[in-house]
Parts: sequence; structure tokens; C-alpha cells
Amino acid sequence: MDYRIRQAKEVDLPSISRIEAASHPRPWTRDDFKWELENACGRFHFWVAAESCTERPVAYICFHFVIDEIYIRNLTVEPAERRTGIGRRLLDLSCQWGKRKGTKRVVLDVRIGNSEALKFYRNCGFDLIKGYINRSSRLMEKILL
Repeated sequence: MDYRIRQAKEVDLPSISRIEAASHPRPWTRDDFKWELENACGRFHFWVAAESCTERPVAYICFHFVIDEIYIRNLTVEPAERRTGIGRRLLDLSCQWGKRKGTKRVVLDVRIGNSEALKFYRNCGFDLIKGYINRSSRLMEKILL
């Protein structure tokens, strides 16, 4: 399948909400995504990977850029499209974008019990941040050189 990475649009929200609901025990709401979309400029970014032929989103990433750090708020891939490389492509493109902007590191939270995500992020070069304690998530980082 061929995908195009682009800025999310309001017309994408129903598909994004379905992917989110199918992927997370406590999914973001449509209003959460709408906020990300309405604030997507400068520091806030919301990208989708869409099928080239249909423009249907199959994955998305929301991230914030603050001073010299990117914080990944949400990276989710439609269940049927997992292990195709599209999640890694979105993550790599956001890291490349950040590096061009002077980002020194990328940070994200992974829900406790989400072993697939932990493995994915470790394979992408992220490490757990030692000493960070939270009951529901683990903080990970990747240093950009």
C-alpha cells in the first residue's frame, strides 16, 4: 500500500476517531482531536498517513514542539495496518522535522501494559527515562544527534 503523509484535516476526524477507539482502552475524544487540529501550527502538529488512492487516514501523529524538545502526544496506527512500517515512518518524519528545527530530544509516554508500544519505541531508538514514576505510564526519550 502506498501512503501520503500530510497535515490532518477536519474531514479526517471520523476516521481518526474510529482508529483511536479501536486502538486504546481510554481513547481520545473527537473534541480532543479537534483541538489538536485547530491548534496545528508553529508548536502543535497533527499529521496523518493516508492511503494515496483514497486519502483515507490509516495512522496519525500529534506532537508539540517546545524550545528544543518534541513531545509526542499520540501516535496510533489502524490495527489492520500495524507492522507495515507506517507508524515508524510517521515517527521518523516527526524526528527529522524536529532535528531541522534544532530539537535535541523526543519524549513520549507509553501506557503501562502496552508492551507492543514499548517494544516498538525501543526498536525506534527510545529508552525509558530512569527515575520517572507514574502509575499509568512510562516516559521514554530519544536523543537526536
